[in-house]
Amino acid sequence: KIESASAKQTRVMLEQLTQATAGDNSKVGVDIEDIRAIHIDDDTFVERNFTAKEQAYCKKASSPQASFAGRWSAKEAVFKSLGVTSRGGGAPLAEIEILSDDK
Repeated sequence: KIESASAKQTRVMLEQLTQATAGDNSKVGVDIEDIRAIHIDDDTFVERNFTAKEQAYCKKASSPQASFAGRWSAKEAVFKSLGVTSRGGGAPLAEIEILSDDK
């Protein structure tokens, strides 16, 4: 797999950020998610992983794909930060709702 210059620059920056903020016993981490990996055209996937409010918000966004990916990443972060034992790749994340700051 060939890495573009911008992807490499992003990876290096995130690695430096992680190293600067993580301690010996820290659970700090940085995940990079390819937004194309979030299958928003798969209704079953969307229903299992996003609440009705999240779906409505993301579908109205200027980039629904990016919006769903952002919420997905936030849900994974919550899941990991709580130390929840993984229930496998098919575990639904709709039980976690990411709220919007409607200003």
